Amino acid sequence: MLKLTAALIFPLVIGIGFHFSPAAGPSQASGDLLKNNSCVACHSQLTNPPELASRFLDWRASGHAAREVSCDKCHGGDPDSKDLNKAHRGVLPSSDSQSRLSASNVTQTCGSCHKAIAKSFVESVHYQRLINSGMGPSCTSCHGHMASSVRRSGPQGEELCTYCHNAVDGLLAPRPDIPADSKSTLDAIQRTEYVLGWIRDLINKADARHLHVSTEREQASEVAASIEGAKIAWHTFNVTGVKEMANKSYLQAVDIKERLLKRLAD
Repeated sequence: MLKLTAALIFPLVIGIGFHFSPAAGPSQASGDLLKNNSCVACHSQLTNPPELASRFLDWRASGHAAREVSCDKCHGGDPDSKDLNKAHRGVLPSSDSQSRLSASNVTQTCGSCHKAIAKSFVESVHYQRLINSGMGPSCTSCHGHMASSVRRSGPQGEELCTYCHNAVDGLLAPRPDIPADSKSTLDAIQRTEYVLGWIRDLINKADARHLHVSTEREQASEVAASIEGAKIAWHTFNVTGVKEMANKSYLQAVDIKERLLKRLAD
């Protein structure tokens, strides 16, 4: 089994992925957590070491914080205790095989919330290599520690896959087709989401004019569910099948968009 070099692994672990963006700004919900959660209350005051302060701010800018998913949900510990030792009970570094965030356990930890995605990932070759040899990527390899800065566009996905599949001087045989396929698949997903956003705007305009667009609204909901299914299936890394799902959804979305434009032009 080929091994991934540190040069390949390091850039993956520092925070790349596919879903949340820090551009949304600090969480509105985390203010409430500061009042009740000892992990958040304590770590928000830390200034040293810089790594811990940075990790807290990374969390605070994340989608996890926005959804009130605090430190203990992933790391363990007791968020109700003010005692340092009790608060950190069960918290282990990810290098420890017993840690909830070790490479062998992190899929189950993330899967406690992201059940469908974790189920898809378990079906992937990536996961099988991770479990059998410890050399495959895990959730944090692609999504980073906090999922605070997540890549979702085609070019971003292509760059991510290149770290392993087309790295210069890497131990893996170069496979430029894999990053290229990833790009086209993610482009197919993203363009569908863009059209769905366009459809939402058109439906709002139709509603303002009291036009009857219930059929288009229902069909758009079905397309949205379909593209969400494609995003979940993406984690099996069967890019051909996912691309077919996304392209089908895109054509359906374009048809709905065109019908709405015609209704609004009449």
